[in-house]
Amino acid sequence: MKKVILTITIASLVCASSWAQEVTEKSSKPENPVRIGVKFGFPNIVGLHLEYATPLLGGRIAPTVDFSIIPINVNEDSDFAYGNGDFEFRYSYLEVGANIYFFKPGRGLYANVSYGRTSLRYDFLDYYDEVEDIGGGVGKLDIAFNALNLKLGAKLGNSFYFRPEIGVAIVGVQENISYTIVYPDGTTEIETLDEDLPEFFIGLMPMFNLGFGVAF
Repeated sequence: MKKVILTITIASLVCASSWAQEVTEKSSKPENPVRIGVKFGFPNIVGLHLEYATPLLGGRIAPTVDFSIIPINVNEDSDFAYGNGDFEFRYSYLEVGANIYFFKPGRGLYANVSYGRTSLRYDFLDYYDEVEDIGGGVGKLDIAFNALNLKLGAKLGNSFYFRPEIGVAIVGVQENISYTIVYPDGTTEIETLDEDLPEFFIGLMPMFNLGFGVAF
């Protein structure tokens, strides 16, 4: 009889342990770990947001990617035209990092640590040199800003979610930027933006955005 009771007790303990382990694993696994949405704000302006909530650290680590690209065409009659010619402007933003959730697996309040790169491309079309009386010049100017981002946010909701974020970016900005314009006759013109500025400086930039999306 004692052997039967002992066997039943051991079996019960094994079943209870397995059940407890299963409950713990389920509670630490984020629901709907794949998140796809859009964000509106600064510096991303508007773009795509991706997140995957992993089981790491009890479901509290989630890698993220944000991407935006905004092309703008401006003609010579616009107030924004430069050099008496048309130009094409492209703003792009890429951010790669991770959300670290504080209280719930893949939900609620979190901190974000990420690397961001803002790129500005400025293509001049039919640039006109008033000094040399030459038209049809073309040129390209590329400027990039790299940043370490620190943010606080919250994922509110499950299958459909709302996501506010605020934070600060530690930005490295390359100054003393120059670009070259090539004219049809082969002559070139070099323009420099702000020659008196230092070559490099680090500054702080505020960040804020609102996101919406679906999770599955």
